[in-house]
Amino acid sequence: AQRIYGPEIAEHVMAMLLMFSRCLTVYYAEQQKGIWNRPAVPEEKLWELTGKTMLVVGLGGIGTETAQRAHAMGMNVIATRGSSREGPDFVSYVGLADELLELTERADVVVNATPLTPATRDIFDADFFATMKPTAYFINVGRGGSVVTDDLVDALTSGAIAGAGLDVTEPEPL
Repeated sequence: AQRIYGPEIAEHVMAMLLMFSRCLTVYYAEQQKGIWNRPAVPEEKLWELTGKTMLVVGLGGIGTETAQRAHAMGMNVIATRGSSREGPDFVSYVGLADELLELTERADVVVNATPLTPATRDIFDADFFATMKPTAYFINVGRGGSVVTDDLVDALTSGAIAGAGLDVTEPEPL
């Protein structure tokens, strides 16, 4: 299924990422009210993908498709995978699972594309979110069980991270 759904899920990741970088939720809300309010978002809140670093956690089918699209948009892509350090040429570094926190410190965006296994259950916890930059975003298209939901909520409400795009949660529905 990862090979079948890889392209569409990768595009979903990029859509969420563009929503964050251009503050599209703010402009959409204004549009729904019939308001043209260009200064609704201060210029410094808008950012470009080019030159930013994406960490793909789980460089399988979905992770690879996501990495390819991010690279095409000018992002530096790093990744982790459980099986080896091998990866496509558009990924600048492939680390093993035990390098997750070290690589997280470098990322502007972290994308979870892991399957749910005993090794990935609850890996995105308070320690993980504390390692992220306060300007970084977390996107989950893997499994909800890999995230400690209360820890994610705490990171969001405290401002420890900038935001989260959630395709999956635990429990579901969100």
